[in-house]
Amino acid sequence: MSEKLVAFIFLFFTYGNFAEASAGGVNKGKAYWWTYPLAMGYVIFFRFKEKRKDRKVKAALIEMEKLEPEWSEASLLNMIQETFFKVQSAWGAKKLEDLKKLLHPTLYDVWSREIISMQRRNEKENWKDARIISMKIVDVRNHADGETDEFTVCIDASVRCVKYRNSQIVQDGRPSRRREYWTYEKISSIWVVREISQQSAQKRFVSSAVASYSKSV
Repeated sequence: MSEKLVAFIFLFFTYGNFAEASAGGVNKGKAYWWTYPLAMGYVIFFRFKEKRKDRKVKAALIEMEKLEPEWSEASLLNMIQETFFKVQSAWGAKKLEDLKKLLHPTLYDVWSREIISMQRRNEKENWKDARIISMKIVDVRNHADGETDEFTVCIDASVRCVKYRNSQIVQDGRPSRRREYWTYEKISSIWVVREISQQSAQKRFVSSAVASYSKSV
């Protein structure tokens, strides 16, 4: 049974049950007992797909490193960690030239316009006390031409967001844990951040196929 079909069945019957309860039916306030194991089954199935994708990514990285040392998982994770903190620092200091070196032109265009707009409003946003909790490469795209290579890493981090207006603090939040998916693309032999997605993108990367010209995984 496909993942989409399981999700559809679960949502269909759960919605139907809630609708019946809302309408004041006999089973008001009660859920069909089998919707819970179905939901649990969906979660287990998704975790199975996630672990299977993790194994494929690791296997692909090992094979790719044999031909191209730059695909070393350890080296990539070191680069990711360094980039993560550089991006946080450059965003807080609003250093556009630094961001331009770290971001893909498309993402840089979006961020630079946002920074300029904030400056016009005399607003500023800093990410403080940034801490990486874990990192895991979840998707790879290795092509023969080398210039369209990309990979995505799942980053669990803790960050405190402080917002200013006219040099006055208007929001000083507590450190909060967040999960983001950073996609890197190689441009002229340099890895730059092309996209930063939130946790909602998890399903996309779990379901995508690994692409490697060196070996079919």
